[in-house]
Amino acid sequence: MNRLLSRAAIPLSPFVRIRRKALTNGVLGGDRRWLVVGGIFWSIRIVRVALGRRSRVVAVEVLRPGQAIRLESIPAPTRAERKAYKAAR
Repeated sequence: MNRLLSRAAIPLSPFVRIRRKALTNGVLGGDRRWLVVGGIFWSIRIVRVALGRRSRVVAVEVLRPGQAIRLESIPAPTRAERKAYKAAR
């Protein structure tokens, strides 16, 4: 049985916690040190989002003893395939 992940199911990383604390203490609380930390960590986040894709979890599968899982990647389309797709649209 597949379960799609919601935001509540993903544990918070240290970066998320620091950004959240910087937002509450720095921007809303007026602490200058947290404002600087928040600026640094939010800048890193913006650059990461702007420069590239990251892998994401699509589904979680619970395995019982004796079951196996097979992972495959979908190959990126070739230039000719991208052109053919664009022409078909």
